[in-house]
Amino acid sequence: MKKFIFMFLIIFSITTFSKTTINEILKNIKKNNNYNSSFQISTMKIEKNGKITSSMIFESYSKKINNNTFQLMKFTSPSRLTGTSILSKNGNTWYYNKRTNRVRLLSKSAKNGNLMGSSFSYDDMDFDYEKDFNSILLKEDKKYYYLKLVPIDKNKKYSYIISKVNKFNFTEELIEYYDKNNFLYKKLEINDYTKKGNYLIPKTMKMTDIINNKSTYIISDISTIKLNINIKNTLFSEKNLKK
Repeated sequence: MKKFIFMFLIIFSITTFSKTTINEILKNIKKNNNYNSSFQISTMKIEKNGKITSSMIFESYSKKINNNTFQLMKFTSPSRLTGTSILSKNGNTWYYNKRTNRVRLLSKSAKNGNLMGSSFSYDDMDFDYEKDFNSILLKEDKKYYYLKLVPIDKNKKYSYIISKVNKFNFTEELIEYYDKNNFLYKKLEINDYTKKGNYLIPKTMKMTDIINNKSTYIISDISTIKLNINIKNTLFSEKNLKK
């Protein structure tokens, strides 16, 4: 009986430690971008079979409102896309097409589609590890934590993702996406960050669609980044997309 109790306490301690550890890791990851609001200009480049096929420039705005992060992307180049906007808030995504002058609320299945023909999905631009996933610590080595994150919403295209987290600054350097058959079909690489105040901002992100041999780069113009600035809530309204 004493042996059983002793073994139970060991198992309980290991389980409690692991749970605490994963929570601490997630909170530290969040600290890197836990600002109240932001603005920046970025370039999105799409590469197919080793050749750049298209390039776009967009402004991005974010703001925390009622403990939720609202995000807005407004494309400024090329001219055919100027004014096209994507709004994400409260788990919903709206797409405004300047040419048709139409605002469309995307369905859950549509959010799995390619954002502006890129390797990113609309869904990739809007999730919260703590709120949207069940997470476990798979393993760790001297430099990295490896996390498995399973989405609570089963309508996601991916069955789970694996995140490789730097132990020293809690930045994610690699995120792998696995489908329902445990097949790796997409990966996000982030190899460089810049420090802005107390935050670490990715300078370049590369999303690779392994199946279609297509990659998308999002390159931030570091000089344009502004954090904790005054942004009106009305900027994130569906009606404002047409302005």
